[in-house]
Amino acid sequence: STGTLDSGSVSSRVIRIMYTSNAAASAGDSIKIAFNSDCGLGKVKAVKLSNTVLGVPLAPTAITQTLVVNNCGARVYRYTAPAFTAATATVGAATGYLWTLPTGPLGSTGTLDSGSVSSRVIRIIYTNNATAVAGDSIKIAYTSDCGLGNVRAVKLSNAALGVPLAPATITQTLVVNNCGARVYRYTAPALPAGTSTAGAATGYVWTLPEGPVGSTGMLDSGTVNSRVIRVIYTSNAAAASGDTIRLAYNSDCGMSKLKAFKLTILAKAGCVTPPLAKTSEPLFTKVITDIKPVNSKIEAQVYPNPSTTNFKLQVKTTSKEQIRVRIVDAMGRPFKQATMMPGEVLNFGVELKTGTYIIEIMQGSQRTTQQIIKL
Repeated sequence: STGTLDSGSVSSRVIRIMYTSNAAASAGDSIKIAFNSDCGLGKVKAVKLSNTVLGVPLAPTAITQTLVVNNCGARVYRYTAPAFTAATATVGAATGYLWTLPTGPLGSTGTLDSGSVSSRVIRIIYTNNATAVAGDSIKIAYTSDCGLGNVRAVKLSNAALGVPLAPATITQTLVVNNCGARVYRYTAPALPAGTSTAGAATGYVWTLPEGPVGSTGMLDSGTVNSRVIRVIYTSNAAAASGDTIRLAYNSDCGMSKLKAFKLTILAKAGCVTPPLAKTSEPLFTKVITDIKPVNSKIEAQVYPNPSTTNFKLQVKTTSKEQIRVRIVDAMGRPFKQATMMPGEVLNFGVELKTGTYIIEIMQGSQRTTQQIIKL
């Protein structure tokens, strides 16, 4: 009773019937035909319908997982389903795909990066760096005219990523070899790519030199995040065991382990940097008085260095509080900074060349007007 003519007519030799039911034919389901003649209608021939119920497609045979992007907390996997399956005598043909997006502690952090739940190929981005557990899975089924096919599930294969290894080496190169103003270049290795167990390095983080000689070093060029930096040292001493510089990689997974490099600075023979004699006369004195308390003042005195054509700087304070002093050049590059206790006299071991310098004084959070000295 669900069948209607699809082509032909009741008077055709050949007809096609469309049935809108997926039920199996029963005893009462039949179709009949008789010959017509001038003498009347012939006897009727009946044939029992042979329709059988079609089932839904089998589950897809496999789901292929491919890692596309391997960043911590932003990893992308591609999932590929098999091609459609054809109909059989007992199963309807697959007509489409229907994904169930990932579930579980890790899976629940996944969202569609490309494709849709009806695509054959989809990409999922996960914002969690955890290792997949038993409940983390993704599922797919075929759709068909007979209904939704059986579901195929695959366990997610994500593994947690660690931080990169420490940089393998640090290269040290002597650039300027003046007494008390030596410049060294430090070069880090290139950023390593990610692996199946470690995230890719995304940047550099230098820990500036420390130790007796290292603590006299300041950045001459570059920043703590540069691959190549230059450090100027204001000491002519040879590096000791505590003089080191360190470097780590940064990554989306966090900071790598530090690579420590022992400074290999040697004292430059023949350099004499005598202390300032008490009787020596300064070339000139700059006085800074606009700091608190009102009665305090800073005197910056410039002396000639008998051993070179350069100059030396001495700073005196009558402040009753601790102050910080910083010397920068006209380009804003720092040469030296130090903390002075009340009443202290500080000899900066800086070999100042001819040029313009700025003295900055900090007392608490207050900075004085910058005092300019020209040599």
